[in-house]
Amino acid sequence: HYMPKLEHQFESRWLAGLLNDIRDQQKMPRGRPSVSLLIENIFATFQAPEILYEMREYASALNVGRWDQTASFYHAFRNHPDRGFPDREAVRMILPFMVAYQKHVLSVCHAHGAQPMGGMEAAVPIKRDQANYEKRMLAVRADAVREAELGFYGKWSAHPDTVAPIREEFERIMGGRSEQPYKFGHEPKITQQQLLEVPLGPRTFEGMVSSAEESAEYNGNWVRGRGAVAPKGRMVDLATSEIAWQEIAHRLRHGTVLDDGRKLTQELVGSVIAQAASNMMARLGPRAFFEQGH
Repeated sequence: HYMPKLEHQFESRWLAGLLNDIRDQQKMPRGRPSVSLLIENIFATFQAPEILYEMREYASALNVGRWDQTASFYHAFRNHPDRGFPDREAVRMILPFMVAYQKHVLSVCHAHGAQPMGGMEAAVPIKRDQANYEKRMLAVRADAVREAELGFYGKWSAHPDTVAPIREEFERIMGGRSEQPYKFGHEPKITQQQLLEVPLGPRTFEGMVSSAEESAEYNGNWVRGRGAVAPKGRMVDLATSEIAWQEIAHRLRHGTVLDDGRKLTQELVGSVIAQAASNMMARLGPRAFFEQGH
């Protein structure tokens, strides 16, 4: 079982109580159901040991994740002009603050006997587009290698086609073992400053258009009852939508100057939304906005 969106140890204490009731009602053995906890929120990151302690009877693993971690930064620091992030596409797991976050979760897991699990593989390969299919599968393998070499034991997948290559890479690097040692014991303990370091990167009009486009398509399909979608060969979810509007709102609130020298204004935000809508119409036709759900 998969427990996302945790922020606080008291929240996980409440969840443990709920699982106690479920276990008693269903007459499950002690320690069931087994759950994986997502530490993908900046508040949860600082309370990872406490969250794991509160869920000690049920937690088998801690997970990391990129999108919700990013969304939580925007929420926590929405009133701090110096805490804006670069374009969403540039916020990758190899940035220094994300590497620190992953090492921190790995450290907590090894200290307390939980399995460290990597992030969600969001790629959705499309076989009819063979060139892009092969390119995406290579990227899937590369990301699995990166996480396995960091010391994670596995990761989540958004599409069945990516399960086999992910498993192959983890099994190859882990040598068939079910676990691997903590690899950063020789390094100083991760600090608050490292976890809160604001990443460098582009802040562009095109980046905001891309975020707005994916968010609009996700929400459009959701209200039509179709669930999650993969508009550009990658799964998007609620966190994608959150980041899109928080990214734009933070830059507008604080008058961020984009890389091309333009200050973000309401008029420029209007242009972002108009361009995103135009892109969707060009890509999807009238069904982008007018097709009814079932």
